[in-house]
Amino acid sequence: MAAPAVTAVSAVPLARAANGDGLTYRAAGAVGADGGGGNGGNGGAGGHGALLADGSTGQAGGYGGNGGAAGAIGTGGQGGAGGNGGSGVVGVTDGDGNGTTGGNGGVGGYGGNGGQGGTTSGAGGLGGAGGTGGSGGNGGDGVLGVDGSTGGNGGLGGHAAAGGAGGVGGDATHGAGGVGGAGGNAGNAGNGGAGGDGGAGGIGAAAGNGGTGGTGGDRSVGGAGGAGGTGQGGVQSSGGQDGTNGAGGDGGAGGNGGDGQLLGDGSAQDGGVGGDGGAAGAIGTGGAGGNGGAGTAGTDGITNGDGDGTSGTAGGNGGSGGQGGAGGTTAGDGGVGGLGGAGGAGGNGGAGVNAADGSDAAANSGGNGGDGGDATSTNGDGGAGGSGGNGGAGGAATNGNTGAAGAGGQVPAATPATAPTVATVVPARAAVPTRSPATAVMVARAASPVRRAPVAPVVPVVTARQPTTVWTARCSAVPVATVAPVASQIVGGVSPAATAVPAAQQARSARVAPVVTAGQAAGLAGATDGSEMAPTVRPARPATAVRAVPVAPTPERRCRR
Repeated sequence: MAAPAVTAVSAVPLARAANGDGLTYRAAGAVGADGGGGNGGNGGAGGHGALLADGSTGQAGGYGGNGGAAGAIGTGGQGGAGGNGGSGVVGVTDGDGNGTTGGNGGVGGYGGNGGQGGTTSGAGGLGGAGGTGGSGGNGGDGVLGVDGSTGGNGGLGGHAAAGGAGGVGGDATHGAGGVGGAGGNAGNAGNGGAGGDGGAGGIGAAAGNGGTGGTGGDRSVGGAGGAGGTGQGGVQSSGGQDGTNGAGGDGGAGGNGGDGQLLGDGSAQDGGVGGDGGAAGAIGTGGAGGNGGAGTAGTDGITNGDGDGTSGTAGGNGGSGGQGGAGGTTAGDGGVGGLGGAGGAGGNGGAGVNAADGSDAAANSGGNGGDGGDATSTNGDGGAGGSGGNGGAGGAATNGNTGAAGAGGQVPAATPATAPTVATVVPARAAVPTRSPATAVMVARAASPVRRAPVAPVVPVVTARQPTTVWTARCSAVPVATVAPVASQIVGGVSPAATAVPAAQQARSARVAPVVTAGQAAGLAGATDGSEMAPTVRPARPATAVRAVPVAPTPERRCRR
């Protein structure tokens, strides 16, 4: 819905005049002034709603101002965003123990229209976004089994260029969850708000429905439906309600069935049934079915005062999974079915106790395991039987394998009677004669296991001598041969290895001629590829003549310089 065109800020609430719904609204934001030949000014944002004095409903958000028109050449101004709706008040617990209902969230304000483009050239301005609906207030808690009230509904999202999201439904501790607000309708619709979860304690309390997705504008996809809230387990209770269809988008997911609880009489409760997924719009995927809740396990039997064992109770059955929603009528896949809940295990039977005279007391059988929940795609397994009980049947599946049956338990054997305990008499030890102190010390030393450890003999370590070096006549510092070690130098039967003489150390005074690279050689030859600038290589210096040395061996300390 298009917002009313205005040219100035008005003290009269625009929304009341436009909708006629009697609600109280904030004033709209200021309208952007027209550009004098350029771009139009942006519209002001609408004010956010506040909590009304009576607390019943959150105040609606104000409208966004319209964008100003451009001049001859220019872009129109952008519409202002709508204000958010105020949140509903939270419920309370009254004097009678009942919970009061939470307040509804306020409606989000409409976004302003985009300004007109230039008369010669220029694009029109974008519309403003719709304000988000206010969240519903939570319902008040019930006391000691008194049901609480319903949570407040989420406010509707504002309609605009991009629809605002619906508000979230309020939760209820003992009662039904509030319904999620619907998304706003516009070019790109907002998603519906999620339904609030039902309260944890109320037996058979229904969960709130998901809000409806907003309707898509031209060539746009509608918003998705909100997910259904989670239901509770209970006697003949169902799971979450179906997700409401998206009006052109995906279907909402079904709520999950709640798990069973142990009832006051000791019996096990069945799991809740999962909600069905919502059907998609023209194009979209169906919502997934909710999962079935698990059955509660049975209680174990006990041994009573007569020595007999009582029977265990049966486990609760698992809840069935919800059906997947249908796909879009034009295109789109169907939703996936929910999973079946597992059956609760049966309680074990109590064991019987034999009397002292040997008479038997029978042990009662265990409870049967609960049946697994049926499902569309995946089944639930049957619960295992208690001691001596029968296993539960596996759940059936429309498209899938049947669930495995639970295994039967064994009957517990009776506890044999115990023979009376006879006390064992231990004879007293004979007295030990008294010894003198010196004799006692000698006896203690002789009986002591501690001995002085023998000292290991010292083995001398033989170190090999260094190889003898023979010096040349030129008094070179490089050894040319190594004398093999004598037998006295060999340690452990291994002779030190001979030292090799590197070839590079044969002549200490030898000069190595420099290596001429290809680029340098080309430069010397007059090359013109740029390598003629290579540095000139200096020729090698002639080798220095070796000084004559007496033939007689020279001591090592004289040879080294």
